[in-house]
Amino acid sequence: MTSDLDADVRATLSRTALDVAPDVLGWRLGHTTDQGAVVIELTEVEAYEGPADPASHAYRGRTPRNGVMFGPAGHLYCYLSYGIHWCANLVCGPDGAASAVLLRAGRVVSGVELARRRRERTGDGAHHAAAREAVVSPMQGTVLAVEVKDGDEVREGQVVCVVEAMKMENEITAHRHGIVSGLSVAEGEPVATGQVICVVAHEGDRDADDLL
Repeated sequence: MTSDLDADVRATLSRTALDVAPDVLGWRLGHTTDQGAVVIELTEVEAYEGPADPASHAYRGRTPRNGVMFGPAGHLYCYLSYGIHWCANLVCGPDGAASAVLLRAGRVVSGVELARRRRERTGDGAHHAAAREAVVSPMQGTVLAVEVKDGDEVREGQVVCVVEAMKMENEITAHRHGIVSGLSVAEGEPVATGQVICVVAHEGDRDADDLL
């Protein structure tokens, strides 16, 4: 993404997330495929300030998953949330300092019909998503180890993740037999009580990609 940015945009994004966030409201983002183009205007964002912000994925430092947040500014940090939704964060700040702005919402200003068809295509997957079982963390802590990866078959009671909380190691297990889809944590990252670690689905359930 950075190769297409002009000097003014780079300068704007090289500030802290708290400075960048209000300025990118109203920016327009577009994506073109063989089906056509869709353009949105940003209407809602959130600022995350890395090591200074406990809610940031970079709060506990660099990991293989969050490395892009450490710059350079202009890249997108993307991750799968709750095993269903892809979240995009605009990396900002000086190179080496983790800072990003989450793009929460936008208004479609071009390609409305194409956007609507895509929404209708994915909407029929809602009941499939509900049939999946989310494996959640019962406590706040730090991920010590992730024992599975996307696509792995797991059995009921199998350990999927180990979380350290109050200086104790806690094994988080699957509650059903199925296939792991939408792994949402990585080793070394903080987790909150109730945070989704991964989603387990029966082999006959719809693939996660169909829900996006």
